[in-house]
Amino acid sequence: MKNRIIKPKRNQEQSNPQMYTLRDAMSRLFDESVWQPFGGAVAFNADFPQLDISEDKDNVKVTADVPGIDMKNINIEVEDDYMIISGKQEKEKVTEEENVYREERSYGEFRREFVLPASVEADKVKAKLKDGVLKIEMPKAEKAKAKKIAIEKE
Repeated sequence: MKNRIIKPKRNQEQSNPQMYTLRDAMSRLFDESVWQPFGGAVAFNADFPQLDISEDKDNVKVTADVPGIDMKNINIEVEDDYMIISGKQEKEKVTEEENVYREERSYGEFRREFVLPASVEADKVKAKLKDGVLKIEMPKAEKAKAKKIAIEKE
């Protein structure tokens, strides 16, 4: 879910414009995509990587956008119905001969933790990275698969 600034209703904004301005300023201050504590390029925000989670009757699938990040810098941890995707993007070295005029690309460490819709078999997880898209497929644990129960006549 993306960060959203919820604006007050029109009559609230008109009745107290200073409060709206303060609220807007505070939202921007704490928005990690704007806050740059060390100057220079922007660090990853709390919603990186952006991801989709889906399931079918046999698998749980996670697809995450990780553009420009080398697969050796991505870690995936899975236990039961819990997943952690973490890693880092190294900042490119700038030589003394270069003058940098703008630095907007994100770098640093990232970490996403979330609950999966079902328990999975961690030892059978498969992950593939292609063109900046990480695809993870996890077979559901037997206890998580729905089973049809036969009804007996008394």
